[in-house]
Amino acid sequence: MFVGGCWDDVSMSRGIMKRAEITLSENKLILISLTFIFMYLFVMYHGLDNSCVLIHDNLDSNVANFKLLAMSDVPYLSFNGTIKNVFNGLPASSVSSGFSFGVLFYLFLNPIIAYILNEIIMRVVAFFGMYLLLKKYILPDEEGLPVIAVGVALCFAMLPFWPSGFLSITGQPLLLYAFLNIIKKNSVWYDWLIIVVFSFYSSLVLAGFAICLMLLIILIYNSVRKRKINWPGLIALAILSILYLISNYKLIYVFFFDSSFVSHRSEWGSASLTLGHAFVLSAFKSVKNFLGGQYHAASLHTWFVGLSIVIAMFCLYKRKKYNNLLFTLILSAGLISLFYGFWGMIVRILPDNVFIRGFQWDRIHYLHPLLWYLVFGLSLSIILKTIKYKKFSLYLVGFLLVFQLGYNICNASPVRMSLINNLRHNALVNDLRQKLMHKTHPIHKQLTFGEFYSCALFDDIKEYIGKPLESYRVVSIGIHPSIALYNGFYTLDAYISNYPLEYKHKFRKIIEKELSKNKGFRKYFDNWGSRCYVFVDELGRNYQVRKDDNIKIRNLELSTKALKDMGGEYILSAAEITNYKDNNLKFLRSFEDDKSQWKIYLYEVV
Repeated sequence: MFVGGCWDDVSMSRGIMKRAEITLSENKLILISLTFIFMYLFVMYHGLDNSCVLIHDNLDSNVANFKLLAMSDVPYLSFNGTIKNVFNGLPASSVSSGFSFGVLFYLFLNPIIAYILNEIIMRVVAFFGMYLLLKKYILPDEEGLPVIAVGVALCFAMLPFWPSGFLSITGQPLLLYAFLNIIKKNSVWYDWLIIVVFSFYSSLVLAGFAICLMLLIILIYNSVRKRKINWPGLIALAILSILYLISNYKLIYVFFFDSSFVSHRSEWGSASLTLGHAFVLSAFKSVKNFLGGQYHAASLHTWFVGLSIVIAMFCLYKRKKYNNLLFTLILSAGLISLFYGFWGMIVRILPDNVFIRGFQWDRIHYLHPLLWYLVFGLSLSIILKTIKYKKFSLYLVGFLLVFQLGYNICNASPVRMSLINNLRHNALVNDLRQKLMHKTHPIHKQLTFGEFYSCALFDDIKEYIGKPLESYRVVSIGIHPSIALYNGFYTLDAYISNYPLEYKHKFRKIIEKELSKNKGFRKYFDNWGSRCYVFVDELGRNYQVRKDDNIKIRNLELSTKALKDMGGEYILSAAEITNYKDNNLKFLRSFEDDKSQWKIYLYEVV
């Protein structure tokens, strides 16, 4: 964790800091940057349902779960309501931990509109937050450095943020900016408003606890250095913490006050490894995280941010200078990576408690994007100030900014998907791929929002079954259960991050024989289990079987008795099950249409 007093060092060197005035040239740069952000969003999402959208940990879970809240007859703010559409009744806290502005959009808007609106807010807040933080507290007031503040802010705003995290990462710079204003006692009313809004538009379990810890360390250092308690800062942190508890009231109630609820997270555990092997893996995980970051908290700092750090350190070495803030930020990122990597070993010696083992404390790494882009801004400022040849230093800074921006955009999920879709239609690329990789089928088309959920196709299935949706239960094979949930089916399977352990044990009976065939699946379900899926050994972790794949399941072994005992009447399978009779299933018919990538085989449990 980085030390808050570093900002005192910066401000002391410049005297009492005033609110930065935005020059005309900066106004133009800001306007250009915002135009760029909105053009990017327009290009990616103007097709609405035809837009390529991240599937993993997004469409396969959160988006469908948010719509589930909207479809449910449980009031959004209900303290302990039960959602009947999934798992024969699921506590509402398992889908939403409390009150969230981001989730609220899904209750009143079409899901894709809510998705895009959240994206717009996230990126605009990310840009302005990083710009204000860099300009006022990180970079000195020298000519050319405001350009760095705008450029780094734009790079940060174009990171491939996890959409369902809302402001958990994107809002950190703005929150830190407001908090520093408060502890320096030059705040205005909207600094306090930022504290309030952030607590209801970010996730306590993803990054909130780490953010509170970061602010606490800054506050303690400031108070120790000044030899008196910083009351405004303490009040601000208290407000943030209390509002986090209020906004997550459902989660707090379930974990600490509802003795009848035992979470499936209580069985979370690490693979049984020798101490030496575990140490090596943990060390490797730490180094990998430090150098490359993590998927859900992508910072993409490996190449161009990394190059800027190397150049800046070389410049400092040649000038025999030392930048306390730069090294503190890098050290903080390193310590976080160590904790992230070794958490699996640390948890072994801690008490066997669901709050300790089931809560992902290693998510402290969600602070990495903030840290690395503060380091990026500092490194570029050092390069600009220390290299004698000003034109060369300007070109070098411009090169690093432009290439980092391009790298961030190219690694954004919608961009990658669009590029792959374009490649799929290129006959030369497909021919070359087949020759080099011995593949007989073309590159898979990346699914759009509409194709993934395929509402028209599943409407046909509902119409064919012809019974009230609440009167029967379904499970899915070869496709994510979130598709059936999104389309209104009542499902026994789903991707839920917190649900009753008792249900997990009941569901396991359905897939017990399939789990016995596959050690990886068995550990995946028994030691984690948030994907409560009908796993099939022959499919592996292929939850997106396309109709062009022509995959057949020949040796399925399910306990259809256990399935029927739980109310399961139908199986929606994206792969044909050839031995369906051996599993006491009756094949009804298959469904497909030109607008969907799925071909669904409908089986009835007999």
